[in-house]
Amino acid sequence: MLAESDGPRKARSPESVEPIRRINPDDFPLTESDRRELRERRGLADDTVRFCQFGSIQNQRHLEQLGLDWELDALPSTIVIPYIVTRDSAGACLFRLHKRSVPGSAMPLYVLSRPDAKDVVLVEGEFKAAAAWQLGYSAIALAGIWSHIRRIDEIVEASRSMGAEAC
Repeated sequence: MLAESDGPRKARSPESVEPIRRINPDDFPLTESDRRELRERRGLADDTVRFCQFGSIQNQRHLEQLGLDWELDALPSTIVIPYIVTRDSAGACLFRLHKRSVPGSAMPLYVLSRPDAKDVVLVEGEFKAAAAWQLGYSAIALAGIWSHIRRIDEIVEASRSMGAEAC
């Protein structure tokens, strides 16, 4: 059961990012401190982190490259989460900054598929999807559950495309 405080929250800058920007994950290498956070706090192995291609905002130039006029010191997290299934022919893909939401619109589903997986899990958050993938499951993550509540048909279809019989 959700507590009243668990409902949708109004976003304040710099807590929002336009969903139309694309990045090449290779341009945002992961810092050692962010790698350590993913390993120690999230339990993600280095192989999983590499597969998911998590990156880091390392300097003000990175923020400018994304078209953001925020101060690096004001960010509670510098981890960049690329949505690798949206990769285009030039290698760019949609992304989200950790701890950021897109008010009024939903990011695509974050999908990590394993051909050998018998089960598909639905989770809130990309790091939980990465943990499920690491444990041998295919995973679909919702980045901010409230932004996806109207997308249940898309979620069911994505699950079925990975071989799920019921969702």
